Amino acid sequence: MRYRSVSLVTRTDAESLLTERQREVLDAAVREGYLAVPRECTLAELAATLDVDKSTASTILRRGQARLVEWFLAGPESTGQM
Repeated sequence: MRYRSVSLVTRTDAESLLTERQREVLDAAVREGYLAVPRECTLAELAATLDVDKSTASTILRRGQARLVEWFLAGPESTGQM
């Protein structure tokens, strides 16, 4: 039997792409307007909402955003998600 592959579909387990904390912080950043343009809250305000230091909020945000951007641009293989 002959066949031809038309496309390859990969499935990413969204639950394992981000840590629970990264998901929580990114969700708060969207909800509070930190990621809006223009911003509707400052990093200090976001950190206060999350009850963490600004540096902690910033680190978690950057790591989560980096994972999402890497996954989007390079595909699930780049983050080990298949």
